[in-house]
Amino acid sequence: KALELLAMSFLENLYRNKSLVQIMTMEAYSHQKQAKMIYKNLIEKVFHHFEEYLVGLSAHKNFRKFSSPLVARAFFGMFFFYFINQEFFFEKEISKFKKKEVVREYVDLFMKGIEKDG
Repeated sequence: KALELLAMSFLENLYRNKSLVQIMTMEAYSHQKQAKMIYKNLIEKVFHHFEEYLVGLSAHKNFRKFSSPLVARAFFGMFFFYFINQEFFFEKEISKFKKKEVVREYVDLFMKGIEKDG
């Protein structure tokens, strides 16, 4: 449940800041120094906090061994890609996925992916 709340909060934040995300995405290549600074001071910190959460969670759950930096990026990457497709590639006009449904399915897939077999 906590991961669903985190994912929904992340998605809502992307939607609230859609123009900023669009500018950052489009201008990152032209303004690499600033893009790297934003990445290091903002995005990387989000990943780091989530990595720490995953390490703590894995100590108490039956998870397979995994690289927490990669798994953190995979988690947020699923939702970021959903947002990009919906907003910038017009998927919202083609498929009508509800955010709650997307969050539930993606979190379920994520959790099944880090669980130990058997």
